[in-house]
Order: sequence, then C-alpha cells, then structure tokens
Amino acid sequence: GVLFALGLYAYLNRSNKQVKLAVGIAIAVIALAALSLYFFRNEAWIKDSPKLQRLASISLSERTAQTRLLTWGAAWDGWQEKLWLGWGLENFDLVFNKYFPPSIYEDAGSQVWFDRAHNVIFDRGTSTGVLGLAAFLLIFFYPLYRFLRRDSFDPEKQQAAIIFGGFIVAYLIQDLFIFETINVYIVLFFTLAFWSGRFLPEYRGQGLKNPKYLTVPLLLVYALALWPILQKVNLYPAKINLLAAEARRSDPQEEDFFVIVERFKKAIEPDTYGRQEYRLQFIEFVGTKLANLGEVIPEVKPVLAYADEQVERQLAANPGDAKNHLLATRYYNFTFASDPAVKFSRLSKALSFYPILTKLTPTRPHIHQEAGYAHLYLFRNYQEKGDTVAAEEHFKKAEEFFKKTLDLQPKVIESYVNLIMLYLNGGKTEPISPLLARMDEQGLSFRTQLILARLSNLAKGNQNYFWIAFFSQEMTKLNPDNIDAWIELALAYGYMDDVAKAVSVAERIKQFGPPYDVEAEKFLENLRKGNFRTREP
Repeated sequence: GVLFALGLYAYLNRSNKQVKLAVGIAIAVIALAALSLYFFRNEAWIKDSPKLQRLASISLSERTAQTRLLTWGAAWDGWQEKLWLGWGLENFDLVFNKYFPPSIYEDAGSQVWFDRAHNVIFDRGTSTGVLGLAAFLLIFFYPLYRFLRRDSFDPEKQQAAIIFGGFIVAYLIQDLFIFETINVYIVLFFTLAFWSGRFLPEYRGQGLKNPKYLTVPLLLVYALALWPILQKVNLYPAKINLLAAEARRSDPQEEDFFVIVERFKKAIEPDTYGRQEYRLQFIEFVGTKLANLGEVIPEVKPVLAYADEQVERQLAANPGDAKNHLLATRYYNFTFASDPAVKFSRLSKALSFYPILTKLTPTRPHIHQEAGYAHLYLFRNYQEKGDTVAAEEHFKKAEEFFKKTLDLQPKVIESYVNLIMLYLNGGKTEPISPLLARMDEQGLSFRTQLILARLSNLAKGNQNYFWIAFFSQEMTKLNPDNIDAWIELALAYGYMDDVAKAVSVAERIKQFGPPYDVEAEKFLENLRKGNFRTREP
C-alpha cells in the first residue's frame, strides 16, 4: 500500500524533481530494509524478534505458503464445478473437503480443516461464482477509480486520494493471502466511510421536525427494543461462550472427569449459534479420554450414552459436513471397548460413516485411516474370539484401507506405523522390511528415539523378538547411552537363542556399572542355564 501511494504521488508530481528524489529515496529505504531482513535472517537480532523473524521467514518453500498454494488449487477445482454462481456463502469447507489436497496432511498434528481459502478471489469465487466476485470487486474498484480519476488531479484532494487509494490497494493485496479479520475490516470500513462521506450526493432537505417532548419517549422505545436484542444476540451467547472456554481449558490430568463433563453440558444445552462447535469439542474430549481404557466403570456409561446422543445431534444439525462424519467415526473407534457388550456394533457404527465420507471428501487420507483402525480392532477381537475366518477378513480390509492412506500421501510416518502394527498383530511380518525401505526412499526420518521406541513397544506387545532386536539396536545406534534399549536388545537375543549376540550385549551393559553389571551377570547365568529357551515368551 505504501509503495503504491509513493508511486502514485511521484507520478502525479512527475514534473517536480524534489518529489521524485524523495520518493526514490523512500522506495530505496524500503527495498534496503527488505534485503537486510533477507540477508541477515539467520542473525540473532532477527531470530530474537518474533515479528522480524516472521517477516524474514516468508518464502514459497515455507509450510504456510505451501498449504495456501494447495488450498488455492482445491478452491480452483471446486470453482470450476460451479463457475458462475458458486457454492453459496460460507460453504468453502464443502469445496475444500471434496477436493482435499492430500499433500496438506504431513503428520498427526497437521491442520487439515479450512473454511477459508486464504485468498479473497478464491473465497468469493467459490462461494458466489464469477458474477458474485465481479459484484464484490466493484465495491473496491469503483471507489479506487473515483480516487484516481477525479480526486488525484485536484490539488486540494490529491493527498487524501493517494492515502485512501493506498488503503484500498493494501486491503486487496493483503486479502490475497489471508482471510478477513477485524484488523483488515477497520481499514476497509474507514476507507469506504471516507469515500462515501466525500463523494455520495449530500441530502439538503428540510428534515423532520422533532418536538423536544418526544425525545425522551423515543429514547425509551429505542432502549426497550434494544435491550432484548442485545441480550439475545450479544450478552447471552457471550456468556455461553465463556462457559465453553472454561470447559475447553479444563485439565483432564488434574481435574475430575465428571466435573469437566458438567462444564461442557452447560455450554451444549443452550441453543446458541456456537452449539455445534461446543458439541464437537465435547465429543472429542470424551473420545480421547476413554480411548484405550477398555471397559469403563458403571458411572461413566451415562456419559458415554450422552456423548452418543450428541454425535447423532451433531450429524443431524449438519449432515453435509465431512468433519462431523469423521468425528463420529473417530469417536466410535476410540470408545468401542468402553462397553464390551456392544463393542462389535460400535465398530460397525464407526464403519457406517465411510460411504458418505467417500462422497464428501474422497481424497482425504483420514477417512481410510479411520476405516483401517475399525477393521484392525475387529480383527483383534475376532482373533481373541477364535473366529479365524472373520479375523482374516478384517485383517485384509484393514490392510487395504491403510494402504489407501499410504497411496494418497506417502510422506506420513503414521501411515507406515499403522501397517507395521497390523502386520505385527497378524504375525505376518514379511512386508515390514519393504515398508522401512520405502520410508528411507521417501526421506522420512523414522529413526528417532520416539518412533523407534513406539515401534519396539509394538513388537514387544506382539512378542516378536526379531523386530524388538531390530528397533532396539537402531535406538542404541542413535543413543549409545540408552540403557533400556540395550536391555531390550539382550533379552530379545536371549529369547531368539542367539547366545553369542546376547552375551556380547550383556558385556556392553556391564560397562554402565552398578546396578546394571550385577543384573547383566544374572542374565548371563540364566542364559548359560538355558532358561530363555525353556521359558514361555
């Protein structure tokens, strides 16, 4: 905006050498500041300033830039489907879900829900089509035209025209990369108000006569009409929003589960415009809290039933929202074991949302991932039940869905871990080595302590000593002082009856000193006695 204003000022005063020189110096200073940020971006004085660091880090290779480019691509695909009239206001999420770019999904923490395109052209284009976009842009281009065409050549109005023309340009450029917020709106409405006050025809009629004795009654009528509106539209929703914020800020590790549930209920029960968001957060809270706990105590089952009811209400309130259906799938996957009497039906319920998700957001890896989890849990439970036919069927289904997730986005470690978990659970470990090789080809750094420990624990849970040894050995390479990894490695070699390697690792453990040297000697004694060969795994 500043550069536009400077350029316009120089053009309008092009015969004035002093103006041209001053503008040239100002532009040079701005350019020099930008170049300095770029060349000194790794210096401490920039890194220590969050604002300077944010400016210095802007580039096309930055993650936020990449996600914007991908989002614009999805917006363009959806826009072409309804080119002239668009999808309707506030419906960008439908477009984004239908044309979801899988590359946005990089890890479990990726932001994968967008209700704005972060670009005013694509936002308005997808929602209102070409016709709506043209009408929208006229709001800005007509005032800009008036500023430049009529005011900029008037010496008395020139400076105002340059300044407010710069505001409009700044607004439009800014909106090519972000969505509208109060910060942007302040500049926009200030500019439009100035333009309207200066250029719209002035009304010079006599006006209405307002006797003084009517002033107080009119003010009372106004106040009586305003108060209920203020209560309903502003104050009451704000109160509920505060209750929801209190529930959302609760610490499940420190506070009582039932107290937090009651906080959420206070926000969910009132009928306000934020109810769907509050309900969504409550469902997520219950799901994540009960995940992996197994059967819950009787006091929790009414909460589970209440959460089930909220899932149904959430779906009924907005059946076209893919986020709600994926939320429901994940919730039932998380809580299927909470009530063993209905665990199979809860997993079937989770899978029942898959067909509609394939229509609403077919390219989103998460829908196949959640379907894979449901089949994995069914495989485990049928295996425990002794139904090998049903178990094998669900094993193949889980493999199919996890592979779909991987095919859509091969750069997410979580997708490989899911397949490795499945193969370890099923005792079919031949495909694990090719998966690890594929991760190396993709440049995925799975050789970290956190991921290797997770993979090692998966192998331990399935009593696969070969892979316990493999992942433990990789951990010792990363951190030779990881005593736990050395111990797991020694035990794995012992159970595999690889005496030479077990002895070698035990000797290495002795070097850690007390009390590990004593424990290592006991391990070697048991190894010599053959206890690991005869002991049940």
